[in-house]
Amino acid sequence: MKVPQFVADWIEKKKENGDDLLVALDKNWQGMEDSVRDWFDAEKERYELFARAWLDGYEVEKEPLYYVRFIPGNSASYLNLRRVDKGLILNTCGQDDVYKTKFTEKEIKNMNINYLAFAVPVEEVTE
Repeated sequence: MKVPQFVADWIEKKKENGDDLLVALDKNWQGMEDSVRDWFDAEKERYELFARAWLDGYEVEKEPLYYVRFIPGNSASYLNLRRVDKGLILNTCGQDDVYKTKFTEKEIKNMNINYLAFAVPVEEVTE
């Protein structure tokens, strides 16, 4: 069974704390991330999925990746994060050891929520 990374992180955190399954399932527990609480609220079946993941193990869902493309059709208009100094620069879409070009939705939001308007799924870009 697959769960999002944030759910896997919650499972590991609660197990490391020595908490039991019932404590981990308690949405009123202080310290529960909003993302985990919202995940539970989305579907009743997720409580059972969580319990199965806790007891039987799980795989982490691969998060979709996005380019932040400011000028459509221009290959030099992608947002890149340079790891060396953590500055944001515009460059081509190539990702390597120096430049990070593919981002999760959460990473984009953490940089600037307005960048989501320019997010393009990686699999849609063919250049």
